[in-house]
Amino acid sequence: MTVEFSRLRAGEWIVELSAPGQPVLEVSCHGTVLEDGIWEDLGEGRWRLRQPLPVQMLEEGAQTLLLAEHSGEVVARLPLLAGAPVAQELVAQVDRLQAELDLLKRAFRAHCRDTR
Repeated sequence: MTVEFSRLRAGEWIVELSAPGQPVLEVSCHGTVLEDGIWEDLGEGRWRLRQPLPVQMLEEGAQTLLLAEHSGEVVARLPLLAGAPVAQELVAQVDRLQAELDLLKRAFRAHCRDTR
C-alpha cells in the first residue's frame, strides 16, 4: 500500500493511495475512530478516501489525524495546528531543541578535545 497524496479541502481529508484491493483502514484522532469516511475506487488499484472532519474536533492546539491499519501501522498523518497556543507551543519546542543541540555540541567538543 502506497500513499500517493494527502490534502485537506473543504473540511475533508482526502487521501489517495494504491493497494491491490480496497484498503481496510481507519481514521482516528486522539484515540477516537472517526466514522463517515467514503472510499472511492479510482481503478487500476488506486483508491481515494474522503474523510469529513467533525467540527467538534477542531480546537486550539495541535491535533493529528491518523490513517492506520487495524494492526496499528500508520499509513498517513494529517497534523492540524490552530490558535494562539500553537505559537507558544512551537516556541517552547524550538527552545527545547536548541537546549538539546547545545548539550550535544558541548559533548561533541569535549569528545574531540579528549581524543586529541
